[in-house]
Order: sequence, then structure tokens, then C-alpha cells
Amino acid sequence: MPAAVTPAQALNLLDKLCEGYSSCMSQGLGDGGYSSANRSSYWRMSPGPNSPNYVAFREIQNGAPADLSYGLGEANGWGTVAAAHGVVVDSTPAVGAVAWFVGSATFGNTGHVAYVEAIDGKKVTVSEGNWDGSFDWRQYYVSDVSGFIHFADVAGSSPFGALEEVSSKTPGVIHVKGWAADPDAPSGPLTVHIHANGQIIGIIANTYRPDLPKALGAGYGNYLGYEADLQFQRTGDVTVCAFAINLGLGSSNTRLGRQTVQVVSPQAFGSLDVATDLGGHRVRVAGWAADANLPAGPLKVSLVANATAVGKVTANVYRPELRKAIGTQYGDHLGFDSVITVPTSGTTRICAYAVNVGPGWSDSALGCKTITISHKLSGPVPTISGTAKAGKRLTCKPGTWAPSGVRLGYQWLRDGKPITGAKEATYKLTKTSVGKRISVKVTGHKASYSDVTRTSAKTGKVKR
Repeated sequence: MPAAVTPAQALNLLDKLCEGYSSCMSQGLGDGGYSSANRSSYWRMSPGPNSPNYVAFREIQNGAPADLSYGLGEANGWGTVAAAHGVVVDSTPAVGAVAWFVGSATFGNTGHVAYVEAIDGKKVTVSEGNWDGSFDWRQYYVSDVSGFIHFADVAGSSPFGALEEVSSKTPGVIHVKGWAADPDAPSGPLTVHIHANGQIIGIIANTYRPDLPKALGAGYGNYLGYEADLQFQRTGDVTVCAFAINLGLGSSNTRLGRQTVQVVSPQAFGSLDVATDLGGHRVRVAGWAADANLPAGPLKVSLVANATAVGKVTANVYRPELRKAIGTQYGDHLGFDSVITVPTSGTTRICAYAVNVGPGWSDSALGCKTITISHKLSGPVPTISGTAKAGKRLTCKPGTWAPSGVRLGYQWLRDGKPITGAKEATYKLTKTSVGKRISVKVTGHKASYSDVTRTSAKTGKVKR
């Protein structure tokens, strides 16, 4: 009989290694052929993509009887029933065993079973089906498993090989190289799991290595190598381990090697230094952004106002001081200094994000500034074109006002005093203006905004 088990209230669910038959297969994490055989019933379980039927199928593949003389019932009772019929049920994991979960807050009263694919210290890697039709590989802590049912554990020759190279020449990318072989499948290919500080990626050892048959024996194939550039969300000192996943009758997955590599962060970085209200819902933003994958730049920077995207600017402004601060491998043109339009008024939080390039896994926050967007018009000082001579026409150039929809009014001035009737964008000089200096006042009008007035510089004295 199995030792007494206590249903867990909630399990420590670890990250899934893959999900879906085809997605898992593409990473070398198979289902033993169940995806094409799940319409049949095994051990009297319900057909389809559920874990009891899947586990029964895998156990039969391992050499367990194709039909049991007893019924196991729901997953919740598998361990108890199996133990009553002489099957070993204990707390010791083994490749090919059944990981048995008594009903819990995670799996409900029906419990759960999964197929043990690998053992990694205090964790087991399993493949499992689910009643919602999904399939995945994931890890559980051994301590969270109610028991291990040993119907037909895998025994025999284990795989072997080497982790020959671990390097990182590109920020955020780890390069691995080696080989893996298994006496039960001498032609390969094998699946190799690469572990990096808690993350796992599966790759296939199927690259050409003609040197291996001579070294290992004529029975081994030429395509047992592996070499890949992998992106883990890990930087700094990263410990990399490689495990060959057993094929056939081996008893365990073999660690091929362990190396530590320094990985430079692929994430962009920088700073939002300035966010200033200019009026007219315009904001000046300034700062800088850099990325080790594009050290000379330029990067794009996304701007957000109160969680609403308001556009992108290019970080290509000359900032020579940055090279001394962040490294001489970076360029001089990594700054940004632009004016953006925002739809908000009042208290507004402006945030900037450097858009990732290369292997990085997300855009990088450069900072946020909280400012007050004033409800006022914005307009430049107008200028005057034309010749200051009696009979000639002067033209006011008012520039661009904000926000859109501003109506402009004009008032021409002679020595600072209004000229009667001179309220258009142009003004024809008369003899009255000779010897005087002319300027123009522009006033912006828009509903719900206060009027704003800008006055140009004066011309020289008007000539005859």
C-alpha cells in the first residue's frame, strides 16, 4: 500500500516547457506518438486528449500490460488501486513512472496523473494531457507529487555526450555546441535540454559530426551534434547545463556538461531627462537611448501620456558626453529632443520607452515625468517679410499655432500704436508711415481657450 498522502491545497506550478503537440514536437519534446493514437482507449480510460488515457498509452509503450485485470478509475485513486494490486507506489521518482496527484485546489477532486520524462534534483519534468484538450511538458517539485506509480519504469542504457562550447558574443544570446548519443538509438537524433539559471530550451542533436562514429564506434551515426544560438531572459553570470534526454530503455537523462558564461544584457537603456509643457497641448521631451545590439544608434523612442501612446521620436541628437558615461563602443548621436502633441490636460504622466532592437525581449522604460498640461494656446513670435518702403506691401508670417483650429487676428502697429483698419495678414505702406517703424500683433482665438497675443519685432524706418 502507498504511504498515506495528504492532498495539497495548491501546487507550486512551474513554467511550462512547451504547450501543444506540434509546438512541443518542434522543440524535441514528444508525446510518444499519442497525438495520432488518442482516439483509442487504453486501460479502459476515456479516449481523447486527457492525461489518464495518455499516461496509460505511454506505460503500455514501456512494457506494461496492454490491458489491466482491474480498473484504475479516476486519477485521484490510481496510486491506491495500483498499490492494492502489487504495483510499487512510493515517493521516489523514476523516468517512465507515473506522477500521481491526489485531488487538490489545483486539479480538483478527480486528481491528476502525468508521465515522468526526466528527473532534475528536486524537480521532475513530465508530459501530460489535460481535459481541456491541451498537451504540455512542465516541471513539478517532487515534494508536490502525491506519489510515483512504477508500472513500467524505463531501464537500460542511458545517453551520453558532451557540452563542448558555451559562449555569448551577441548581447542576450548564448551559443551552445556539443553532441549527444544513446546506445538505444545510435543513429539519433536525441533531444537535448539546455538549462540556463532556471530556464529550459529544448534543441535537437542532429547536426553533422563525422568525427563521432570513429570515436564512439561504427554503429553510431554522423548526425549526433548540436549547435544553437539561444535567447534566455538571463544576463550577467549565467550557468548553462545540457541534458541528453533518454531514448529507449535508459534509466535517466544524462547531464552532458556545465559551464558559466557572461551574458551582456540585450535590453535598451537610457533616460527621459526632460518633459516640459509648451502650451497648446505640446510637450518638449528630451533624453537619450542606447542598445548594445545597435551601439551607434539610432533607436526609436515611444512616448506615452497617461497610458495613451502619443507617438515615437528618433534618438539621433548629438550627445558626446554619453560615450564617456556608458562606454566608448557607443556612438555620439543617441539623444532625443522633440516636441510631441498630447491629448490630455491637467496632471499628465509622460513616459518614454526605448524600442528594442535585436535579441532583447521587450521595450525598455526610460523613465516617467509628471507635469501639468496647461489649457492655453501656443504660438511663436510672428515675423514680417517685405520692403519697408512707401507703396510696398508687408506680409506677416504667424508661424504654427497649437492646438489645431486656432483662428488668428492681426493688428499692424506704427511705432507701437495701432493703425486704423490694418487688420489683415498684409499691410500696404503709405506715406504716413515714412520715418516710422512697423510691427504686427497676432492674436490666437479658440473656443474654451484664453486668447494669446504675440508681437513681432519692428522693421527699420520706412523709406520714401
